[in-house]
Amino acid sequence: MEDSEITTVIQKCVIKTNANESEFSSPQFLQTTPSESLLCAAKCVLESLEIVDSDGNIIMDSLKEYIRPLFTSAREAIVTCGDEIKTVTTCDDMEKYRKCIMPLMKNSS
Repeated sequence: MEDSEITTVIQKCVIKTNANESEFSSPQFLQTTPSESLLCAAKCVLESLEIVDSDGNIIMDSLKEYIRPLFTSAREAIVTCGDEIKTVTTCDDMEKYRKCIMPLMKNSS
C-alpha cells in the first residue's frame, strides 16, 4: 500500500471517530495519554489496514509489513508488544499497546 493510501485511511478514521488530526500526527503521539477518540482512530487504522482481523487478533505478518520502514528499535518494540498484547478489540486496547511500546522504545534509544 502506498503512503498516500495509508494517509487516506488515517484521515477517514480520524473523521469517523471525531479524533483531533493534529493529535494523531504529533511527534508526541506515543508519549502522551491520547484521547479516547484518538485511540479509536488508531484501532480503526489497524482494522482498515487489515493488521487486526474481525476478531481483533493482530496479524503479525501484516503488522511487520507495514512497520518495515521504521527504525529497528521501533520495529522490535512494535512486534514485541504485538506478540504480548495479541488482540485489539476495544479502543482501550490501543492504550495498552501504547503503554507497552513506550518503555521499549525509550530503552532502545
